Amino acid sequence: MLPSIKTLELKFVQCNEMVLEKVSDLLSLSSLYMEGISNLSLLPNGFFQHLTTLQELEIHDFNEMMTMVGLQHLTSLERLVISKCPKLVSLTNNEEEEERDQGRLLPSCLKYLELYNCDNLKKLAQSLCNLHCLTEIIIEGATGLACLPKELLTLTSLHKLSIYNCPSSMSLVEMKLPIGLQSLHISNCSNLQRLTLSSCPSLVSLAEMKLPIGLQFLNIVKCNNLKSLPDELHSLTSLIELQIKECPALESFPDIQLPTMLQKVHIQNCGKLNSPPKGLYELKNLKELRIEECSFLTEGKNIENDEMWSMNAVQGNRAFLL
Repeated sequence: MLPSIKTLELKFVQCNEMVLEKVSDLLSLSSLYMEGISNLSLLPNGFFQHLTTLQELEIHDFNEMMTMVGLQHLTSLERLVISKCPKLVSLTNNEEEEERDQGRLLPSCLKYLELYNCDNLKKLAQSLCNLHCLTEIIIEGATGLACLPKELLTLTSLHKLSIYNCPSSMSLVEMKLPIGLQSLHISNCSNLQRLTLSSCPSLVSLAEMKLPIGLQFLNIVKCNNLKSLPDELHSLTSLIELQIKECPALESFPDIQLPTMLQKVHIQNCGKLNSPPKGLYELKNLKELRIEECSFLTEGKNIENDEMWSMNAVQGNRAFLL
């Protein structure tokens, strides 16, 4: 092979170790695309070790691939895409190896990570949380993924997080999002029941966010610059608890009624909120309502049903229905 080659594509070929060793000798390689190599469960030992100039790596349709080993040697890698690897369990060898190497088993310069249709992927590597250059993560079709790392908030450069078609009983209730996150997309995660968005000062709008219809608990806390909620909030027909706290820039709810199954609503310290949610008094299943420190309470305006508020405890800047 030509030693100065920059870009290489290998598609639907039967690769033995000898061929792949030749690839690892391409010391000037900056882009590597491999697809349809179905006879490998593991890349040869040391395959990535000398590819220090590689900036883009895409791996598709490796039907037998179970784990990726040696990615940390790709010291220039900025873009990593792995798709249609149904037996892939982990991006690193094992937890013991990660602990021994202090979670440094992924390329430290990585900026873009996309995982698509890796059905057997159970969790993301702990090393992910050390990727301080990472700006975007896309996860789609990881049907076995149970959770995201709790330490995701350490990714200070992460601007965009997208999760699609992950129908396992995924819970994001304990996840704290990175401080610089600007865009969050969650779609077709049908069994997602709990979602907490916490401490995201760069998050301005959730208007176009597609939430799973089976969501039961939604908590939005300390998103200081958040101005809008999901437009399709009303479509969450299973939602029983809604808590929005310490979102001082939030001015209004979507101009449509809340989900009718709601049993608990807490809205606290949203100083600019100029009116209560539409149709709040029509929530027949509502058992607990708590509203505090919202401008419409102190100014007494835009309250659509005065009778409701007169029937329940309204004291200055607080309203309670317990």
